[in-house]
Amino acid sequence: MTIGKASAALAVVVAAGLCLHACAWDFVSDDAFINLRYSQNLLAGHGLVFNVGERVEAYSSLSWVLLTALLGAVGIDLLQGARWLGLLCAVASALLAMRIIARLSETLPLARGAAGALIAASAPFACWALGGMDAPLFSLVVLVAVFATLRFAHGGAPWLAGLTAGACAVTRPEGLLVGAAMLLVGAVGVERGTRRRALPAFVTFGGLVAALFAFRLAYYGEWLPNTYYAKIGAPSVLLAMRGVDYLADFGRDHGGAVLLLAPFLAAFWRRDAAFWVTAAAALSMLVAVVLEGGDGLPMYRFLVPIVPVWSILAASLLSDGAARLRRGPRSAPWILALGATCACLAWPAAESLHYLRYRGHKDFEVEAWSAAGKWLRGNAPPGASVACVPIGAVSYYSGLPVIDMLGLTDKHIARAPLATGDGWAGHEKRDGQYVLSRQPTFLLLGNVRVLDRALSIDDPEFVRIAHPAIEAREGDVYGQELVRNYQPRVANLGGGLFLHFLQRR
Repeated sequence: MTIGKASAALAVVVAAGLCLHACAWDFVSDDAFINLRYSQNLLAGHGLVFNVGERVEAYSSLSWVLLTALLGAVGIDLLQGARWLGLLCAVASALLAMRIIARLSETLPLARGAAGALIAASAPFACWALGGMDAPLFSLVVLVAVFATLRFAHGGAPWLAGLTAGACAVTRPEGLLVGAAMLLVGAVGVERGTRRRALPAFVTFGGLVAALFAFRLAYYGEWLPNTYYAKIGAPSVLLAMRGVDYLADFGRDHGGAVLLLAPFLAAFWRRDAAFWVTAAAALSMLVAVVLEGGDGLPMYRFLVPIVPVWSILAASLLSDGAARLRRGPRSAPWILALGATCACLAWPAAESLHYLRYRGHKDFEVEAWSAAGKWLRGNAPPGASVACVPIGAVSYYSGLPVIDMLGLTDKHIARAPLATGDGWAGHEKRDGQYVLSRQPTFLLLGNVRVLDRALSIDDPEFVRIAHPAIEAREGDVYGQELVRNYQPRVANLGGGLFLHFLQRR
């Protein structure tokens, strides 16, 4: 078999393995519906808004919202389109990573196979490939920027490096840091006499970033997305400590700190510009994760874009070790090391908090919240509104104005003077009295309380659940005003599901 045919066969095996792994997880995130609601409203002619008439930037990725809206415009169901687009981006990321490895590795066949295997085996990467959110797209855009920056560092077009680095910023807020880090490292890697070539790259990058901020300021009246105020507020030691804990949890679930840090140490050992650009992309994303304080969604969403660049570094490390050995049985330890690493990445422990959150989402929650949204669409009176957490499927399927009690889509709650960093990531902002002052028709409390049986309205956990995280974000709603103005109700959603909620009298 020729080298070209062998490479093509390897690409098919990796792509098929990743698709099968993604289908095994078969995950959809409730937060995916927040982005889809923006796409939905954009297609309906209401603009880039969550609630009609309220300009608040609460989507996680402008690029993702526009791409999914484009799929909807040609008649593709938004949810299915988002899921398959994510899988396509995930597969493209794996194949591009295998292409990039050619610039780093001394033993190309082993390195390509190792990079592809590590990506396809990664549980977070496979889980979020069909999750309906932008993590696979960001992963692909970062890899495209890595590829363009490597070409720039070796004489390629500087404007293309700047354009792709700027695309990182348009795709995710932390992409600004990632793109800038790659360009800086790429510029350092250029020969001293030609470093002036870096200027067009930085000008292109700066122009695209400036256009993004100009659009945000003109359309939303803010320099930063509303999600920044809702989830972060201001960088702090508490946030950074929670971010470090997030990384530590990932290490415990997927192989340990030594395994995960070794490829970065190898980047300094290699002292190679191509290796350093790749490491800069991964390290800048890790820094962003720490500063943001991690994420409250399951299966390490924020680390998904790091998986391919880490896999490139890890595969290069493995292949370099194998290249220093003679051919024969002595290469076996490196194959065994690759297999052991893939096994560590492939599945978390059953008691992992992230895995348990995934199971709750997949097995019941998203289906239940979708049913609640569909019931509201068919039964809410004209002019009705909803206040709840979570908001994704409920808002998407109901089509009603929704008050997010965590402030992701509400400027007032997002700017509540509350410290962040010591609670559930993304679930710390609240203002119950403000929510009541908006007089929502329906209050879906208790994490949108859907059960497989109908509770009595006298049950103490009708909607107020004895759960510390839920009580922390909803507890300030309860009081005399709530009792006076709202009455408990139960709705039969069909399929053996019952929604417990409060409706305004």
